[in-house]
Amino acid sequence: MEDSLIKVFHGQDLDQTFENACSQTLADYRMEDCQINYLNNEYVIVVKTEKISSH
Repeated sequence: MEDSLIKVFHGQDLDQTFENACSQTLADYRMEDCQINYLNNEYVIVVKTEKISSH
């Protein structure tokens, strides 16, 4: 699996869309960056996650 992932989520309810993005973050990854935009009557959330090192 890769060390970083980028996922895109979209929906009309910001809270629900953000909750969806958080719940789909893999257990051994953490959110590195999150960008929220409002386009065409929908929220678009771009999440960059990074693998947590296991030292």
